Amino acid sequence: MQTIELSKLAVFSALLTVVELAVFTFTWPALPPIVVVPFITSLMLGLSLRYFRGQFLMALIACVITTLFKGALLPGPLALPVYGLIFQSGRVRLSGALSSAFHVIYGVFIAPAFFSVAPAKLLYDWMLRYVSNFDLAILVMLVIFAAGGALSAAAGYALGSRVSKSMRMG
Repeated sequence: MQTIELSKLAVFSALLTVVELAVFTFTWPALPPIVVVPFITSLMLGLSLRYFRGQFLMALIACVITTLFKGALLPGPLALPVYGLIFQSGRVRLSGALSSAFHVIYGVFIAPAFFSVAPAKLLYDWMLRYVSNFDLAILVMLVIFAAGGALSAAAGYALGSRVSKSMRMG
């Protein structure tokens, strides 16, 4: 890896880590972090796609640092490497949609099996009040999160493009 690539990795890993720490600090316990985290993470990874293709390593670094700072109390930071792996493909909207939908599956089914605190279960229980059954609640959550993830990843990529364009002009 060249020095320029390492510096980009360091900068974007630090940005992602700071944003993740801020989101987990300011949302939990008032709201389940799943309300915000998939979209902010997709935005940040979409933003980084304009500059380099090291999203998996970037997300892995952010995962380790976020877990060290916040402890392994919440399951959300452990999903970051999967986000990075999905975004490694470079397909912005599809990556945002798939990673946010994965976060729903992870938060509702996988995390409760390993963690005593699974905030996504709170969101699922809330959704279950308004729809008739389990399958429909999961489907509605998957569609909402996939659409939100795709939009936030696209917004991040557009923001990255604008910043890159203005940096070249200056």
